[in-house]
Amino acid sequence: MCLLLPYSRLFCVYAQDHRYNAEEACRDIYRAIKKLGVRPKQFVIDQDAVFIVSETYGEVVETRVFKDFCKEQEITLWVCNKTDPESKGGVENLVGFVKKNYFNARKEIKGIEDVWESLPGWVEHKGKRIHKATFCVPSEVFEAIERKALRPVVPSVYENLPSSYERVAVGSMPYIQYKACKYSVPISNCFQTVCYKVAGEKIYIYDETRKYICSHVLSAYKGSFNQLLEHKKDAAEDWKPVCERLRIVQPPNTHGMAPSSNW
Repeated sequence: MCLLLPYSRLFCVYAQDHRYNAEEACRDIYRAIKKLGVRPKQFVIDQDAVFIVSETYGEVVETRVFKDFCKEQEITLWVCNKTDPESKGGVENLVGFVKKNYFNARKEIKGIEDVWESLPGWVEHKGKRIHKATFCVPSEVFEAIERKALRPVVPSVYENLPSSYERVAVGSMPYIQYKACKYSVPISNCFQTVCYKVAGEKIYIYDETRKYICSHVLSAYKGSFNQLLEHKKDAAEDWKPVCERLRIVQPPNTHGMAPSSNW
């Protein structure tokens, strides 16, 4: 998600590894508002399904979540036409810039964790460099001019929305619970905190450092226990050496009888 201040050309970028829904989009928009410390009067947006349900002859119908968010923040909308790239050229150029200058230039990116680690620093660095169109530093123009024209931040219910990862503590039994169903984790994760997220038809489980552990297909049966084969406890074999020793040890012959071959 790319958000651009048109006057200073200062921008914010947020990323996740699945498609945004309305609540996640509002959460990240409010993250940008909190980061900048100011609130705009108007949003200029594309007709994305996350924000807009339909548009007929200029009548725009917003999604319920986005409409509530705009009402809460007292922000009006300017919705671009679907077939009018000139009206949204600024943010379209920004999206292309992020793809080419950030993603294509970093071959070491292996997953979303790498993006979360390096993307904020890259955005901060670009905001302090001279913009090729304005020949000004976006962060300096923002602080000197644009900040004064924007409004102070107000609280939002979307500030406390959980991120795409949920944290949960694993007890003495190696599993986590999600919606009345249990999903196994390795026994080494007992008495630890793990993170999980749900995307599509799967639940993905990570450790506290966001290192991938395992994934399960979401169960349709309430109360089910879903255990991967690699998480099943192997049958104990510590009895075999003892049994072998007992088999070869002969009992003392105290009655003059031949030792039993079945001992």
